Amino acid sequence: MDIVPTYCVVPRISVNFSLPNKERKRERAPRQLVAICSLFFFISGVRFEDEPMDLEFHQLDFRYEKLRVIRPEQERRLLTSLAEVGQQVPIVVVQDQGKSLFVVIDGYKRVRSLRRLARDTVMASWWPGEESEALIVTRLMQAAEPESALEQSWLLSELQDRFGLSLEELARRFGHSVSWVSRRLALVRQLPDSIQEQVRRGEIVP
Repeated sequence: MDIVPTYCVVPRISVNFSLPNKERKRERAPRQLVAICSLFFFISGVRFEDEPMDLEFHQLDFRYEKLRVIRPEQERRLLTSLAEVGQQVPIVVVQDQGKSLFVVIDGYKRVRSLRRLARDTVMASWWPGEESEALIVTRLMQAAEPESALEQSWLLSELQDRFGLSLEELARRFGHSVSWVSRRLALVRQLPDSIQEQVRRGEIVP
């Protein structure tokens, strides 16, 4: 099944994932993402774990934290929410092959905030599919906060370097041209690492 940025289309099923306004998108996006993942695996015949599990932080692998920019204002709002009502939406993880760790795919802001609140565990939903698929699908379905060109570049570079996806495959999966993919990859390779790190930490607005 092909995954496209705004719609998940399969025979006799077409689900529009757009939301009426930015505020609702911000509030519903994490829950919506978990629901979308469940629908994706229901259609594919693979069971997405509906019952979240509690994981300790030492059980988590944070290899993809570097793919997203830290946005201090959003983190402050999330910290306040978690302090008041606790974690309502699980993070998304995949099982690391050959290890007892769970790789965090989505939910890095929640993890950072829970750590700041000195919590012992994080609620997580396990994605039973491939790691590369999880990265692509979760990113395509996140409509709540627009991503920067640099964040797109980091993800494309990671998918190419770690999983060996070609320019053509990346273009097809993300619904863009090969030229678009090439420009994003050129950005991450030409921009100095020091500047990228400042953007990643939220010190420079992308």
